[in-house]
Parts: sequence; C-alpha cells; structure tokens
Amino acid sequence: MQLQLPLFPSDTSWKEHRIAIVTYRKNVKDKWPEEAFKSYETQVINNKVTLLICEKKVTLGGHSFREVRKLSEGGHQTSIITTNQQLTLDHTAGSMFSRWSQENYFRYMIAEFNPIAIGFDKMVQYGVETIDEHTKVVNPAYKKLTQQIKKATEKKRRAEAQLYELIEKLQQSLKATEQAQVTQKQAETQQNFQAYCTTEQELKEARKKITRTIALKDMPEANRYNCLKKESKLFMNVIKMIAYRAETVLFNLIKPIFKTAEKEGRQIIQSILASDADILPNYQAKTLTIKIHGQATPKINELLTSLCNQMNETKTVYPQTDLTIIYKTG
Repeated sequence: MQLQLPLFPSDTSWKEHRIAIVTYRKNVKDKWPEEAFKSYETQVINNKVTLLICEKKVTLGGHSFREVRKLSEGGHQTSIITTNQQLTLDHTAGSMFSRWSQENYFRYMIAEFNPIAIGFDKMVQYGVETIDEHTKVVNPAYKKLTQQIKKATEKKRRAEAQLYELIEKLQQSLKATEQAQVTQKQAETQQNFQAYCTTEQELKEARKKITRTIALKDMPEANRYNCLKKESKLFMNVIKMIAYRAETVLFNLIKPIFKTAEKEGRQIIQSILASDADILPNYQAKTLTIKIHGQATPKINELLTSLCNQMNETKTVYPQTDLTIIYKTG
C-alpha cells in the first residue's frame, strides 16, 4: 500500500500513519539552562549509563517536535529531535547515542580496511563495471578545496578564540614583563588570524570557479570512476564485516584486563591475528588445537594467554566436524 506523505515527517505523519523520525539536530546555537537538565539512567548498547538530559517542545519549519538534549561535562549540548510521542525520554537518548557505535564501526572500516580494499576485492573477481559517462558526481577538485576551506576555517576559529582570551587577560592586573609577553602573543595571534582569514577567502574564491558536480566523461581518464562488479564487492564486504566483528569481540575481551586498551587494543589484536600459528587436529581426542606463536612482548603474551583461556571456555566445535577448538600459546 502506498501512502502519500509530506516530504518532511511531521506530527501529522505520526498521528495518521504512525511514521516518525528520530535524528540529530545539528548546528544548534542557543543554550538551555544547565539547571534544567536532570540525571537519567539509560542503556547505550549493552551498558547502563547516567546522562544529564532535558526535553522541550520546539517548532521547526512549522512542524512540532520533541527536542531532547544531553549535557556533557564540558557544557556542550547535543540535540536530538523526534516526532515519536511514545518513546520515553531516556529511551530516545539511549537509542540515538547507541548510533555512535554504528558510526564508529563504519568510520573504522573505512580507515582500516579500505587502504587494501581494491586489491582485496580483485582477488575474488577481476573486472569492473563501467558507469554511465553522463552520471554526475562530486567534482574531486571541488571536494579538495572544500576540505582545505574547512581546515582553514577551523584554524581561524581557534586563533580567534585564543585572541579573545589574550584580550581578556590584558584587562587584568599584570606585571610589566607578563603584560609585554601577552601583548607579543596577541600580536602574533592577530597576525595568524588575519592569515587564516585571507587563506579561507582565497580558497572560497578559487572554489567559485569550479563546478560542484562533474560528469564522468569530463573527468581525466586516469581519475575516472568505475565500480567493481557488484557480486564480488558484496561478498568481500561481508568478509570484511565479519573480520571487523571478530576483531571487536576480541578487543572487548581484553578491555577489562588491559588499562590502555582504548589506545592500543585494536593494534594488539591485529598483531595477534596476523601471527603465525600451528593447526594440530587430533581425531581420536576430537580436538583441533590452534597453537599461536609467541608475541613481541611479555605484556602481549599475557593478553594472548588470557584470550586463549576465555575462548576455550566457549568449547566451540569447528563447523562440520566434531573437533572442539583449543587455543594455546606457543
């Protein structure tokens, strides 16, 4: 059944069709009073967390929304809007912040797996599919300038914030030597700020001369996009996702016993997964022993031993056999 819905889901969509949105509201300028935020316990992924949350009714573009904000320790307010009137306040916040794990998942996949993606995918099937030459894509030159503008703008804003801090400091009672140092720092920061403003403006002027989109036929032959054959690409995407999920499970196993897991955990897991190992089947004892060779440091060897012990507790049977997998360190 087809429903004729407005372009932007509103409270009417909810009342008539039970269709609602839950999404982030970006670039929020106003601040809600911090005393309006209350502590709520909610579930983010599999963890119980306490968040400072506040909810208000807002009207955006003529539509009514529930706006839920989370207050962070630094005073930043993250805004969520929804037209769903049945979601509880804590559930709304928990569901949205759980999305961070999904976003981190894809960001990590892109960062860690894409550098080898082209060669990895072509191992399965050689060949690409040609895309219609009239297809329009974002102009790479436009995209590159946009990234440069973003960096210049960030530098300009940081310099501007630093400049305001120095100006406020000069209004305080300072010793002569300290005042001279702050004045010198202010002059240097002012010079940097002007340079960033100039760079930003020049980049924007250069971008105006370039079209935002470009047809594939107008791109240089060496840079023209093609796509890998869909069947092999989908197959390899599944393999990469399984590999990432396996890495994540192992990473979560070492987090409780490894203080610097957040910084080094994944690199250590990757090192272990890349290690040599002996595969020793014993059909009489119905076991399949995986003896992993020693690691570079005693610390990693201790983590590997702990991982082996935890995985052995699962008593996993190798698929399509009756052999129980036993992990050991070399």
